[in-house]
Amino acid sequence: MEGKKYTKAGTNIEEVKRLNASSGPSYNEMLAALAQGPRAKAKEEIAAEPLDVNVVKDSTKKNNY
Repeated sequence: MEGKKYTKAGTNIEEVKRLNASSGPSYNEMLAALAQGPRAKAKEEIAAEPLDVNVVKDSTKKNNY
């Protein structure tokens, strides 16, 4: 355990920090991105398609949900 920091429960603090850093944007980073408005650019933009793409409607049913 030399040089490593552990909690009383035995959790390796440095390992948790490393995993958190590689898990994606933090809560505060997301808040900052949302505060920029609807045109804030994501790291990778995904092309959006209309919701009715690939929808097959059945005319025999009363409601087409």
